[in-house]
Amino acid sequence: MENCGIYKIENNMNGHFYVGSACNLKARKRRHYNDLRQGVHHSQALQRAWDKYGESAFSFLLLQTCEPDKLVEIEQYYLDSLTPEYNVCKMADSPAGRVTTDKHKQKLSESLKGRKRGAMPEETKTKIGNAIRGTKLGPRPEEVRKKIGAFAQTRERISGRFV
Repeated sequence: MENCGIYKIENNMNGHFYVGSACNLKARKRRHYNDLRQGVHHSQALQRAWDKYGESAFSFLLLQTCEPDKLVEIEQYYLDSLTPEYNVCKMADSPAGRVTTDKHKQKLSESLKGRKRGAMPEETKTKIGNAIRGTKLGPRPEEVRKKIGAFAQTRERISGRFV
């Protein structure tokens, strides 16, 4: 698969499809499929079809390769000429045309109330710190740290890197 170009995700059961563009097609396909498998894809129509027909009913097809600076222009050509059923936005590289319901706007508003820009709840900071330290449950007990240290020293001695 070429690296930069225009693609479509086609439903082989009914012929409906989604058109997109990417500079890294392999990574973009992986992102789409992961989102679809987890049920969180940004295109509700595509997500519903995926849920109904299953992964095996879909194909990821390369429409055209191109230079990165031509992606938006060529994607727009395909959006205009093919009129894909699963695209939320009808403009390439733009959220224009996306319909935001009043219910969704209310949820967004409620979730952001009382938050300062860039502020993070203490609970989230703790979770991130624990993840960085290697455990979701908080700091490791002293005996566990000693075992890990001893194991690391043994490995270094065996590999000849012991200092």
